[in-house]
Amino acid sequence: MGKINRIQAILRQVDLENHSSRNWELIHEAPQCGCYYCTQVFSSSEVNDFEENENGEKGAVCPYCGRKTLVTPDMIMEGVPFSAETMRGISEAICELEIRHTRLSDMFKKDKWAYDHWHDYVIEFWTERALKPISQYIELCVERKLIPVEEFSAEALKSIAGEIADIHLQQYAAEGTDNNFVPLMEAEIQRTILRKALKYQE
Repeated sequence: MGKINRIQAILRQVDLENHSSRNWELIHEAPQCGCYYCTQVFSSSEVNDFEENENGEKGAVCPYCGRKTLVTPDMIMEGVPFSAETMRGISEAICELEIRHTRLSDMFKKDKWAYDHWHDYVIEFWTERALKPISQYIELCVERKLIPVEEFSAEALKSIAGEIADIHLQQYAAEGTDNNFVPLMEAEIQRTILRKALKYQE
């Protein structure tokens, strides 16, 4: 399922930024609300703070994380449970949309919490992307017993790739430069794993 479709599969209202800047009354008209930043679901009566925009509109603030990232049950598509898991789904959907359509440096600059909040998901997303082109070769080598199964299992490869991706991501976030980060990271993951596999075949 594509990223836009994934968000639409969860939410009736997909313009979250516009909604969050003027949802004070809507939040308090609902019995419950949820936060797609900290993934908590709680009573709307717990929401006591708001931020006012330049037009005088009030955006409700989550009492647990202090973010304007609240949604109500009426925003969720029919059949989708109003739960912490759904809040995580919204967060991941937004993150993947940002990854696909925004330079990572821009994404991390957009909000200070973006790096910490989306770090693990970014690593997982790009790790899977980097491993896909070499997965058939690795599987074939394992099948022919050219490399040991335990060191080249799906879990082991994901761990190796994740460590490399994390190093690159930390450097990229610190430098904030647009230096073709993603292709470089993917290439480094592939080279490292292929070098490791070829050593066993010498």
